[in-house]
This record gives sequence, C-alpha cells and structure tokens, in this order.
Amino acid sequence: MKIAKRILIMALTLALMSGMLAIPVTAAVGDPIGDVVYTTITAYINGQPIPISNIKGYAQIIVEDLVGYGFDVAWNAGERTLKVERNAKKAMAPVPAEGIPEGKKPGDVKARYIVSAIKVYLSGELVESYSINGRMFIDFNLLSKYGKVTWDNAARKLSCQLYDAPEAGNADEMNALAVRYYNGDGVAKDVGKAIELWTKAAEQGQADAQNSLAIRYANGEGVAKDMGKAIEWWTKAAENGNAKAQNNLAGRYANGEGVAKDMGKAIEWWTKAAENGNAAAQNNLAVRYYNGDGVEKDLVKAIEWWTKAAEQGQADAQHNLAVRYYNGDGVAKDVGKAIEWWTKAAEQGQAVAQNNLAGRYYNGDGVEKDLVKAFELWTKSAEQGYVKAMEWMGTCYKYGFGVAKDMAKAIEWWTKAAEAGSAWAQEQLDSM
Repeated sequence: MKIAKRILIMALTLALMSGMLAIPVTAAVGDPIGDVVYTTITAYINGQPIPISNIKGYAQIIVEDLVGYGFDVAWNAGERTLKVERNAKKAMAPVPAEGIPEGKKPGDVKARYIVSAIKVYLSGELVESYSINGRMFIDFNLLSKYGKVTWDNAARKLSCQLYDAPEAGNADEMNALAVRYYNGDGVAKDVGKAIELWTKAAEQGQADAQNSLAIRYANGEGVAKDMGKAIEWWTKAAENGNAKAQNNLAGRYANGEGVAKDMGKAIEWWTKAAENGNAAAQNNLAVRYYNGDGVEKDLVKAIEWWTKAAEQGQADAQHNLAVRYYNGDGVAKDVGKAIEWWTKAAEQGQAVAQNNLAGRYYNGDGVEKDLVKAFELWTKSAEQGYVKAMEWMGTCYKYGFGVAKDMAKAIEWWTKAAEAGSAWAQEQLDSM
C-alpha cells in the first residue's frame, strides 16, 4: 500500500514538472492573468469607429467608451458596478480609434489584463469583463443585445447597427426596426413608431413593409382604419412579389372587401402566392379547386395544393387533407394517413382536427380506443369554441366517458353549445 502511494506521488510530481497537470490557482484582485495584444481588426457602431483590443482572440471595447455611442454608463462605487443602458436620444460622440504604434505588429503584447472586483451589467445582465489599466473591457459581440453585429472578413471589420438607429435611407433596416418596435423586441413597444418606419420603408418599395402597413390600415391598428389604403399597399407589395401580400389581396377580392368582388383576380393572386410557396395561399387555392369556386372543379389539383401546404405545416391544410384521406375523396382511402395529418393539425391547435381526432380515439377508429385521450382532445377543441366538441363534452361528463361523471358540468357544456347555436344541445337541456 505504501509503495503504491509513493508511486502515485511520484507520478503527480512528474506531471506537474512536465506541465501535464494544471492545478487551478485562485488569483487575487489586481493579479495579472493574461495578455492584451495589438490587432488590425477595426470596429464600428452605427458606422462610427470605436477603439478595440484583442483578448484571447476576441475584440474587446472599453465599457466607458459606449457613452459616445448612445449609451448611458453608470458607476456605483458602493456596489463596484458599471451598468450600461441604451439611450437612443443621446447624440453620438465617437472616440478616435487607435492604430498600431510604430515598431509594433499584430499579436505583440499591448498590456496585461488583471483580476477585478468590478462587475459590468448590460441592461441588467451580468457579462464577462476584463480590467486593463484601470478600464473595464467587454466583448464587442455582446452588443448583439442592442443591434445587428456583422463581420466583414475581407475588410477585417466588425460592425454593429443598433436596432433603434437604422442606417439613413436603408429600407430593409427600417422595416426590421419597425418589426422590433411593433413587437417590443429589444426596444420599448411603440406601434406609432413602427407605423412611421413601415411607411418610410414602404415608400421606398420595401415589400414586407408594404404588406405590414396594409395590415395595419385594414385593422385600424396604430392608424385610422382605411381599406382603400390597405388595398393600395397590398397591391404594391403583391406586384413586388410579396407572397403574403398576394394571399391577403386575393382574400380581399374573394370577399369583396375594399374592392369589388372578383373571383378571377382572387384566383390569380392566390395562384401567384401559392407558386411563391405561401402555405396559406396553397390551402386557399386547394379549397377553390375542391369546390369549383372561381375555377373548374379539380380534385387532383386540390389534393396537390393541400399536400404542399400541409407539408409546410399549415394546420388547416393538414386537417383538410386528413378529411380527404379518411373519406377517400380525391385520394385512396387511408385512415392511417388521416390520423397522421389530424394529429399534426391538432398539435397546432386546429380545433376541428382536435374534434375529429377525438372521435377516432373514442371509436378506436384507426387508433387504439382511448376515452381519456378523446376527452383531452374534445376539451382542447371545446375551449376554442368548436360547437361539436362542446356537445361531446356534455356527453362525456353525463356518462363518464374519459372523465368522472359530473352532471353539473354536462349542463354547463351543453348550455355553452346551445348558446353557440346547437339545436341538439338545447334538446338535451329541454329533456332534463
């Protein structure tokens, strides 16, 4: 035993001497722990240069320098923290970038970074930081919290375009920022600001912005409702090849909403959108071919378009395709495929699919009979207001199908179904 212990001690000693085994050592505040080296990489925020240093192969910026690029940097001596917040109203006052001094080259040591007790927070998030000559540094890439960070390998240039400061005249940037203001993504939610930016981008021909602006005018969201303007912007976006706008415009022509009803134009725009891969348009076009509405009835084309839409995850198309497979309508009857497509649609919350799939589990039709599963699916469907599912909820509670009997709840669901127009549910209530 003593011999084995001596051999182990000797092995550890040799490993330490040869550098094979690293023993972690806790460094004290102020101890140097690594090198900072010169680099030829340059960095920019909103097109303005900012000095950087290279630490462990990453571009680092001085936290306090962010004051000149539209940020507030607050020092708390008691907490020993630097807290950074974006301030879009702050004027840019860029710090001159430093070059490599004469006699130095990239990779030469510039300074040493040390252990620091100071902590840096970006909008409340603690981030990794380094202390160099009394200044705190952070990775430039952390600015992705506030903007789009890109790398130009040929120019060896890092850039950050802040989300709330799009490049002047850049329609794509304005549209992207409008979406962020609309969703409150990285900026305070401001629908008015989103409308302003969408309008500027739309006037420059940005198709996504034109479609988004049309939706706002159609719904009266952030602007006065104006179907005329909605149609105008949808038309421009559709003519620019925007598939979502083409589908939206087709729907307006089909319903005569904001324009004279014209199924020919509806089919024309749905076809363009469907050919551009828009799943909603593919489903809509399939419905028209199935019903012979505005086009000659064609079950083959209906199945073709439903399949394309369903494979893209369009829930209504998945449900419609399931019905065709279940009934052998336009395709060979295949209950297995019907179950597969109803399941996919149901998992996405399609209420009719949830109801139909529940019926299959209730009857053991294409799946193993499972009353609990049937009840779960009817519950999801009924809670979305699907009347047939409400009727079944009443039945399940009355007879204890997949759930404990509860006549009060049965009456509750039949009442909801009756109020939604179910004559059958009203008959059940009247007969009690």
